[in-house]
Amino acid sequence: MINRLLSLFINLRFKQKLILSYIVITIIPIIVLGGYSYEQSKRFIQKQVMSGMKDTVNTMADSMNDKIGKYNNMTDLIVFNSSIQRIFTNLYSDLANLSYDLRDHLEPLFQTILYLNKEITNLTVYTQTMPEYGSMIQSYERVKDTSWYKASHDSLIPVWAYDQGELFLTRRFSDYYVNHNFVLLTMKFNYVGLFGHLDSDMPEYGIVVADEQGDILFSQKTSHADEPELRAIDAQVAKEGVAKWNGAESFVVKREVPQSGWTIYYYAPVPYVSPGAGTIVGATVVIVLLCIAVLMLLIWLFSRTFLKQIVALNRNMRLVAQGNFTIDIRSSSRDEIGELTNRFGIMVKQINELIQEAYHNKLLQKEAELSILQSQINPHFLYNTLSVINWKALHLGAADISHVVTTLSRFYRTALNKGERMTPIRSELENTKCYVEIQLVMHDRNFDVDYAIDERLYDYWTLNFILQPIVENAILHGIDHKAEGRGSLTIKGLLMEKHVEFAVEDNGPGIGEEISSRLLTAASNGYGLKNVNDRIKLAFGDAYGIDIDSEEGRGTIITLRLPVEKRNS
Repeated sequence: MINRLLSLFINLRFKQKLILSYIVITIIPIIVLGGYSYEQSKRFIQKQVMSGMKDTVNTMADSMNDKIGKYNNMTDLIVFNSSIQRIFTNLYSDLANLSYDLRDHLEPLFQTILYLNKEITNLTVYTQTMPEYGSMIQSYERVKDTSWYKASHDSLIPVWAYDQGELFLTRRFSDYYVNHNFVLLTMKFNYVGLFGHLDSDMPEYGIVVADEQGDILFSQKTSHADEPELRAIDAQVAKEGVAKWNGAESFVVKREVPQSGWTIYYYAPVPYVSPGAGTIVGATVVIVLLCIAVLMLLIWLFSRTFLKQIVALNRNMRLVAQGNFTIDIRSSSRDEIGELTNRFGIMVKQINELIQEAYHNKLLQKEAELSILQSQINPHFLYNTLSVINWKALHLGAADISHVVTTLSRFYRTALNKGERMTPIRSELENTKCYVEIQLVMHDRNFDVDYAIDERLYDYWTLNFILQPIVENAILHGIDHKAEGRGSLTIKGLLMEKHVEFAVEDNGPGIGEEISSRLLTAASNGYGLKNVNDRIKLAFGDAYGIDIDSEEGRGTIITLRLPVEKRNS
């Protein structure tokens, strides 16, 4: 184990070794001592505070439990009252008798309960069979869709519910006593009357009562709108102790009220309850931070002296490794690291010069190949000859021959492009259309041609003589080899967000996967796909070039991807 740790330490960088040494020698003991001091102080204060708060919340919970028990027993007084049960059991045929029983039995009992218990604001019985009688008897249709009604429907014990800002107690009459009629007693409460006894003499302490679903029923300091806050905090205070409450670090204790299933939360901010511990902790933290700051300053001074040049050299080497040979690497220091930096900078500069020279030579080679191809035709002789042929054709009335000759003349004029490397996309498309027109004449117009060109492309430039070779391949190796049916050639030009895209599609026999994979890598006779692809990549980079999508029996799509060029480069 020791040998393994020693090996790890040896393989660390020099800066890491230096920092680790200072941490082991000084920072770790200081942090351990400060942390121990802090934990002891915190535990002592927390123990004292939690003990006192638990006594208080137990008193509150017992008081609330007794009060809730009184109201639960009060529902027994109503539900098990034989006179009340008789009212809801009888099927009254005479409403006068019903009115007499209500005034003689139900109404006096309800008024007595309301008079003696000011915190109860309303007593209502919901039933399915009896007519409504003021607020004391109402139809179950009013509340049958509420969640608390559904919960009370299946329970014979008192159910406390909180809904839309109202707090009430519900109790279902047993089917046995009301002849299997569904009868539900509800008792609504006033918040102040019910929770008014929950109070703290100290203003910084807070009390919150929540039901089993986490909804706030009462808050000494906040309103009922704090329901989302309680649900967020409840998961953090699942165990008593120190937790975030209302955005502040607080001591929190809680106690359940068995009679209702509610929970009382009692909390107090840590700074208010234990200022002494805060002072001790603050002093410990200040001392630890001062020691660490001094050590960090020393480490920074050593790092600045010994490691700054090494870090800079390493950063430059990383950039060069990523392919950036244009950065200027030099150092004014005369020590060994400075000499190493300067020699590395000279080496990178020489490598960059060699790369540029090789790139330039390859570009010249490709352009020379195109120039040789173009120079095989004598432009002046060719144009003069074509003009004579055109004149003779017109003189003889051979308009079709004149059309072919004129088209051929335009084709060579745009192809030669006065020896320029770049050409407007409009000229490149005109050159291609002339070539296709000549091929249509030569093929007796036995195939169809469709152009779909975005006219916005006419404002841009491209490499000269790159689209015609693609079209030529589509005709010679696609349409000419189609076994049956009429040939079809589609030429598309699209202006994308960051590039220009041409697509040449034919319905020929397609290209096999093995042949397709070699078209852009293997040399071919004449001016083929590989030559066009190489010219594009040399001019614009590897992000641009040719894509081949072909399958035997379904035709071929050749796509050229070019950058957006606004003017001749």
